[in-house]
Amino acid sequence: MTEYKNCFSDIEDMRKYVIECEAHFEDQLDTAWKTVAEDEEISYVTLSGPTCAGKTTTAKKLISELSALGKNVHMVSFDDFFKEHSRLNTIVDSFGNERLDFDTVNAIDLESLHDTLEHIFLHRDVEIPIYDFEEGRPNGKRPIDLSPGDIVIFEGIQAVYPEIARLFSEHKYKSIYISVNDEMNIGGQIFSGRDIRFIRRIVRDFKFRGADPDFTYDMWPSVCDNEDKNMTPYCHNSDILLNSVMAYEPGIIKNELLRVLSRVDKNGKYYSHAMSVAECFNNITPIPFEMLPENSLYHEFLG
Repeated sequence: MTEYKNCFSDIEDMRKYVIECEAHFEDQLDTAWKTVAEDEEISYVTLSGPTCAGKTTTAKKLISELSALGKNVHMVSFDDFFKEHSRLNTIVDSFGNERLDFDTVNAIDLESLHDTLEHIFLHRDVEIPIYDFEEGRPNGKRPIDLSPGDIVIFEGIQAVYPEIARLFSEHKYKSIYISVNDEMNIGGQIFSGRDIRFIRRIVRDFKFRGADPDFTYDMWPSVCDNEDKNMTPYCHNSDILLNSVMAYEPGIIKNELLRVLSRVDKNGKYYSHAMSVAECFNNITPIPFEMLPENSLYHEFLG
């Protein structure tokens, strides 16, 4: 279990604590990119993880470090291999509304993905489809010029689906999965890794996606349901498992979290839970935003 220090002798003690926590995560990232770099036969890397795990920061680190070694690195999103809307199944979401189901392997055009992988493996120039969510279909293509030794990173939750993993297993590749794998004691209450990611998400959605906290609360059950069905059973098959928990995060997110939780509908069904979370953070020593390192994954949630 990860513990928040909460008691600091002075501002420099606090700064040192943040730096030490960041260094622990950096060590994990260093191991990941070195594992990829040491095998010259690797053409592909898959990067997956649940919402608010830190995939964006991990991808940037991989690209930066591998590029520094002279490797050409290309990023591809699994989202660009979605089938057109007319070929997708529908489900009933947590609002009771029928919506298209993008969360299963059936939403991915496996034939197109397979052909793309074969082209990349043969070091040919390849065109990646561009998915237009407004039109509900692929719309155009993006060329990638490939040379021997290039690495292509495929990013998205779909990487852990067995059917997709089998396509990649036909070639030499490494799979990376990032999540929050520790519990944390915050104000006397135990928060699971999923709880921590929810805290990150409710702040991120409010700050960057214009979503009121009640909306994030509403969406969360369907997010968790997809994780339980399509990710959790398979994630441990990944070659590299990263834990993005930050021991200092209760302090760095406290002020923004309390601000967002204060906007939860007082007459709504989530108010009691929001106030219980807020109570856990009331006695947490806040950490100033200015102490957040420039390359911290926490910029994904706080800006």
